[in-house]
Amino acid sequence: MIDIIEEEKQATGKAISVAYVSHEEFKARTHESKAVVRTGECTPYANVIFQAGVVF
Repeated sequence: MIDIIEEEKQATGKAISVAYVSHEEFKARTHESKAVVRTGECTPYANVIFQAGVVF
């Protein structure tokens, strides 16, 4: 995944930050979510929060 992020950064010239948080902090952050995408991933704690720079 880090390789893909680096490729995207080089292609777009925009920095992409990655932060690792505890499961408890992840759950707390989801309360501020506008949408949830369920992928069906079975790996424990294989979750991602995407933050866009667009205000809705």
